[in-house]
Amino acid sequence: MPRSIHSAQSTLLSLLREDLDLHSAFTYEKFLSQGVDAHFNARKLEGGAQVSVKPSDFWKQLTPEIAVDGEFKCPASAVATVAYSKNIFNLASFRTKTPAFTKDTQGAYWGFEDGGQVGTGIALFYCWYDEPVDRFGVIADGLFSEKVFYIDAALPVNARTALHRYGVALLRPWAEFYIDGLPVAYVLNSTHLAFTDVNYPPYGISSGTCAFATKQLGMIGLEGLEQDLVFPLAPSLTRYGHIAELPPRVFRLYDAGTKVLFAGLAIAAGSEISHPVPVFGYSKKTLFFQATQAGTLLLEVLMETGNWRTYDSLSILANTLLAYLVDGKAVLMRVTFTPGSYPATISEAEMILDD
Repeated sequence: MPRSIHSAQSTLLSLLREDLDLHSAFTYEKFLSQGVDAHFNARKLEGGAQVSVKPSDFWKQLTPEIAVDGEFKCPASAVATVAYSKNIFNLASFRTKTPAFTKDTQGAYWGFEDGGQVGTGIALFYCWYDEPVDRFGVIADGLFSEKVFYIDAALPVNARTALHRYGVALLRPWAEFYIDGLPVAYVLNSTHLAFTDVNYPPYGISSGTCAFATKQLGMIGLEGLEQDLVFPLAPSLTRYGHIAELPPRVFRLYDAGTKVLFAGLAIAAGSEISHPVPVFGYSKKTLFFQATQAGTLLLEVLMETGNWRTYDSLSILANTLLAYLVDGKAVLMRVTFTPGSYPATISEAEMILDD
């Protein structure tokens, strides 16, 4: 091989390796060395037209420190500004305050969208002003559809004034959303799911109208509606990366519709029903349960008719740990425990999902 061709190939391979490394993740160190323009494309809606711009025109790091406010701005001349990553990811983390909205329907988005108009997918937090209050939800959908799943109660009361951690993970069976390390919503990734949304707390469960891609462009957007508006999200507190598409998950069971854990729950009379657990897409499901009194544990699955049906009825021995492997596939599962005598306390209650 001629030396000139070999040298050209080596140079090309080196450039390809640099490009792959450049867009493999978005981190603080890469922002410091390369800036936001190397990792994001951007546009703004101004004068009725979509205009391509540089992200650095409106997204800035105000100080060198990491844990500080930044400035993602929508100027008064624009209706909206939007930034999209140049690579696709399935894990996003942000530490930010929400914008100080002043005009009705102003809004902010942060998470994922595979290009404008939700063509092949979207999975993000959405906060907007419904005067006089801030509203809050998540969207995970596809095929030019964007159903909002409302989780207003999950928005921290000091969201405008204090930094909170927001996370989005795109898994094969669902998109999962976290605030300050705790799950607040799961949106299942399937078409034609018919169940009624399960409300937050402790976490909400919904489904989009269509399936969505499990790797998408990172997206941050702000709708100022021709008023100056700042989303105080700093590049230094924005991360995009990768996670396994079907990682193991542990769900601690909660009393239905509350933040009260089943483990430690005292039962004076009757039965207790757990909050549903999403199990869609996982082949291995192990339920662990223990109580101070013997009793009956019903394992139930949610059908597309909206009915909860008994999958199995299990006899529980007092102070004995049950480990039950669920072989069948399902969308959502829950348990109902009826002690044989009272008072009774649930000692352990959790479900482990694996592939």
